Amino acid sequence: MAPFTFAAHGYKAFECYAPFTDLILLSDMQWSDSGCTQTTAEQLLVAIGIADIVVAFALLLIRSRWAAFYMVVWGSVTAASRMTAFGFDAWPETLIRIANGGVPLAILIYWMTIRKPVAPTSSS
Repeated sequence: MAPFTFAAHGYKAFECYAPFTDLILLSDMQWSDSGCTQTTAEQLLVAIGIADIVVAFALLLIRSRWAAFYMVVWGSVTAASRMTAFGFDAWPETLIRIANGGVPLAILIYWMTIRKPVAPTSSS
């Protein structure tokens, strides 16, 4: 499910989905007030969207551990973005979305702990 979730969210980001824009703008206002404009937020979303789609395909097609790690970090950051935008009272929204980082973490742990089969030796 993780790659499909990332691809879907990537598409929404690429399309500058308004709630995602709001998360960026509100987080900026809460934490740095650097004057991030809607145009800047939308440009960031396009880049994020492209990255998310590429990473989703990398996880599906080549089983990239790097892609899984990216998904762990970015999924956790985006889950926490609810609290950075709306304050601690948004913790239930963060909790609901924590699987966006947790599922790729489970995949990454699995890939890192499985042992590769030993090639059979010929006894000629």
